[in-house]
Amino acid sequence: MWSELSSLLGVREHDVISFVGAGGKTTSMFALGAELAPRGRLLVTTTTRMYSLAEHPVRLGSAASLLSALPPPGRINVFASGTESSGVKEKLTGIAPQEVDLLAESGKFDWILVEADGAAGRLFKAPADHEPEVASSTTLLVMVFAADILGKPISDQYVHRLDRVVRCARQPYGSRITASTVVRVLSHPEGGRKRMPKEARAAVLCTRIDLVDQAVLGDLGRAFRGHEFDRVVMWSNVRMEGELLT
Repeated sequence: MWSELSSLLGVREHDVISFVGAGGKTTSMFALGAELAPRGRLLVTTTTRMYSLAEHPVRLGSAASLLSALPPPGRINVFASGTESSGVKEKLTGIAPQEVDLLAESGKFDWILVEADGAAGRLFKAPADHEPEVASSTTLLVMVFAADILGKPISDQYVHRLDRVVRCARQPYGSRITASTVVRVLSHPEGGRKRMPKEARAAVLCTRIDLVDQAVLGDLGRAFRGHEFDRVVMWSNVRMEGELLT
């Protein structure tokens, strides 16, 4: 087991890292941010909507306003365009992908982490027509899914954008999700790879591995073998450790 998510994902200096998919994007993004923040100036933002963590300072505004008064290095700096009410908690509303590009082009940040997709709390998804909101400056696209989706049916209880998953997986509604299902959806140009910049690296991040047994992880390892992802990572946000499959 490795202890650093940044090492497992192959994070590089000045990466713009966009998280898409379902089943732990926000938690994983902040876990990565906690590793990287002590090493430089880190920004966490969204191009959709996301919950933030109360312990991290939040700036609201435009990319131009942020660049005029840079946040300090050495901590997680959260940035969004505004807030909106979402039940008992407020959600941060996203900035445009073009603003992410502006921030990246400034060279003022060592890393920019972007939540670029929504999943309504489900474990697995494929994107709708307007999704994901990936900035063209993205250098590492992280496709997230939850390990405990395996064995579940393709249903609204577990899956976001049912019709898109059915299309990408080439399986009917209600059929069981297998490791091969996951690989087909994430490999599909209208699935996990949708709107991925041509020069970006592709990483798969399987979360919630504490909830499945080793046989499930073995199935995933065999299914991903030979597929064109730069990294496939099994990760526990409980133990904050994981392993590299490929």
